[in-house]
Amino acid sequence: MGRSADNPERGERLEKAVVSENRIRIVLYTQHSFVAQGLAAVFRTHADLELAACLDTLSGTLDCLKSIRPDVLLVHVLSGIRLSDLSEIRSAGSGCQVILWGQELEGKFAFQAMRLGARGILPANASIDNVLAALRNVHRGALCFGRGFLSQMCDWG
Repeated sequence: MGRSADNPERGERLEKAVVSENRIRIVLYTQHSFVAQGLAAVFRTHADLELAACLDTLSGTLDCLKSIRPDVLLVHVLSGIRLSDLSEIRSAGSGCQVILWGQELEGKFAFQAMRLGARGILPANASIDNVLAALRNVHRGALCFGRGFLSQMCDWG
């Protein structure tokens, strides 16, 4: 696969010919190329969203956060994120908002992720509309959590 916003290659930054200042710049961390390709296709249909980079390693993601300073980091948790990784992301100093997306986000992990700065936590089965809404809302400063998350936190807590 070549390097482009239309056909993201894992571990590569995506290049855009024209970048609008009004777009939400998103970095995706996933080890699943079909997730990257699917999201790239969806983002192309939304003028306010730009998939600035898609990376499949934490070290590459951290370097990218420091160099391009995106607005939002969308982490596909099925890629194996740990709490220590979230701490490193926060320490990277990029100032971007972090959304975690995946079914491993339950109970204690989710609560600790929030304490480490996650602004959004979505289940793996979140609809694309919910993912897009979370990207936009978190970019505006809101917190976004999947349905039932708050009641789960109360039960855990």
